[in-house]
Amino acid sequence: LSADKMSDTLAFTNKYELAELTITKAFDGEELTDEQKESVSFTVTGPNGYEETFTYGDMENGSKTLSDLKLGEYTVTEDATLDGYKLTMTPATGSAGTTLSADKMSDTLAFTNKYELGTLTITKSASGLQDDDEVPGTTTFMVKTGHETYVTFTYSQMENVDGVMTKVFEDVPVDATYSVEESGAEVT
Repeated sequence: LSADKMSDTLAFTNKYELAELTITKAFDGEELTDEQKESVSFTVTGPNGYEETFTYGDMENGSKTLSDLKLGEYTVTEDATLDGYKLTMTPATGSAGTTLSADKMSDTLAFTNKYELGTLTITKSASGLQDDDEVPGTTTFMVKTGHETYVTFTYSQMENVDGVMTKVFEDVPVDATYSVEESGAEVT
């Protein structure tokens, strides 16, 4: 201000810097269907009550970028449980965090899941057999999960592994309880 100019107006403009966060998702292990992958969901929380939830189906090529985020601390939590699979997650807790700041205007949080199925081995041994006795090849084994039949096979479909009749099933769901029912094992 001066004697010639007794008043003046000053204008101030605040420009808020906005940040971005990219979440990536990769799958390892067993091949999953698109429907199984799309059931995997993520919840992002941040400052001032920020929350956004999306699924793998909302991602593009396993990646999603959230833009126009206020600076602050963000946490991404993944829900990736699939029935029948052993799950190994990276990060192990299924949750990761970052702080977006003037020094770090963007960040990427990567999630990888390894889904595995199990192996079920069934063995059959018979004791007390006489010299000419043998277990009939038509002896039937029914493997069940609860009340449902998982698979049926006969004694003749088993392999002799080190003197023990054995049947191995690969890629079996791991979170199930299996029972085996045997029929027709009358020794001849």
